[in-house]
Amino acid sequence: MRRILNCVLICLIVLSYCTAGCISIFPEDETNEDEYPECEGKSIPIPFRLHEVHEWGVFQQEYGSNNTNLSAGPHSGEPPAPVVVSQILSKPVIYFHCEGISEIRVEIDTEASDIVTIPQAWEHPGKIIWDVSVAGNSGDPSGGVVIDMLGDSAIEQGRRYRYLFYEGDEETGQAIRGNVTRDGSNVTFNLTNVGNYPIESVCLFYDSGNESEGNMMYELPGLDEMQSQRIEHILNGSSIVREQVRRSLYDNLLGRGLTERECEDLLEFWMDGIEDEMGYQTENPWFQGNGNESAFVLYFITRYEYDELLPIAISPFQHQPGGSIDVVRVGIVTVSEIPIIHN
Repeated sequence: MRRILNCVLICLIVLSYCTAGCISIFPEDETNEDEYPECEGKSIPIPFRLHEVHEWGVFQQEYGSNNTNLSAGPHSGEPPAPVVVSQILSKPVIYFHCEGISEIRVEIDTEASDIVTIPQAWEHPGKIIWDVSVAGNSGDPSGGVVIDMLGDSAIEQGRRYRYLFYEGDEETGQAIRGNVTRDGSNVTFNLTNVGNYPIESVCLFYDSGNESEGNMMYELPGLDEMQSQRIEHILNGSSIVREQVRRSLYDNLLGRGLTERECEDLLEFWMDGIEDEMGYQTENPWFQGNGNESAFVLYFITRYEYDELLPIAISPFQHQPGGSIDVVRVGIVTVSEIPIIHN
């Protein structure tokens, strides 16, 4: 019965995109108006084609190692195993860039607990599954719309969203070890990548918690496996210009394949602290002091690691030549509560 209702809803949605009596399987620019005079000047739906899928996700961790005296020098012997910590899958969102309208299935493999999904998804052991419709949004070239097909009520079914949303908690290995040492106004950031994969575009942030001393941020292009870095800085009362940091992150996200709108979605939520359309709002915007001494690390994971962490499958592909689509996935890991040692 649910399947029948879903099919009926799909038909109604398709009809909403058409003018009565003018339904056609041809793209508008390929339709011969001489053959279809009754459709002249009217909107004609086009065949469904899913061009690209874009996803960004933020993975929040608290520093979980007791090895606060780690130096940034070379390691000898066996490399230390990553510490297992609780990681929050915070607001991964999935956008669809498409033409036409069709029902699709999106599957995410994850062992996360306390999962929240918008719109509603099926939850199976080790898997999140959405059965939704996606439709091209001619009024917004940056992406399409997602249409809920599984809502518990008639009001929820057919509701439209700009993206799929999910979050949850999981156990994972922490890829970094390090600390900050303070000796008067001298600040030293020690960081080592103990994961089994490279990390990219690393941002190190230290806030003294004192306006007269200021804060500091340092950017690294990345760290390979078991690579260490030692950064020294002298506090002089200056503070970072958050707009410059924001612009740097924006350019990085854009370069990784997200659209301008998607970059703004991420930064408005995580840096600006603006409430999103789902009603969520972060309590701790990035690179913004809270009046307490603190240290924070942000880095990007590779597409390969994102796929290992959260494998994704999208079907069906019968509408796609070659049976594949372009998928862009951008993952950011943030690690708070970096240990601070005063000498």
